[in-house]
Amino acid sequence: MPDSIRASSVRATALAMLGHSDKAHSETRCGREEPNFRDMVALGEIHSVEAAVDHLEALVDCGWRAAGWLARDPILSELSHNRRFGQLEKFFLAS
Repeated sequence: MPDSIRASSVRATALAMLGHSDKAHSETRCGREEPNFRDMVALGEIHSVEAAVDHLEALVDCGWRAAGWLARDPILSELSHNRRFGQLEKFFLAS
């Protein structure tokens, strides 16, 4: 499990929260082919807002429709000021 996609995403988020932005950013790019929600959170944690929104768009394109995170994830305050994020948020709320 330490090399799984989930473990890598958790490491990225933890690194971001500890202030290791460069390491967190590289951890989100570990050769994955499909986007992952936790990576989007990690990118938001390191204030890489455009990359996080790009990641969210890729999640939507892959069919991800889980909307519960909209009300619970604290990183949303960082992302909510982005125009594209606002459009994607409306998409989730309408689903």
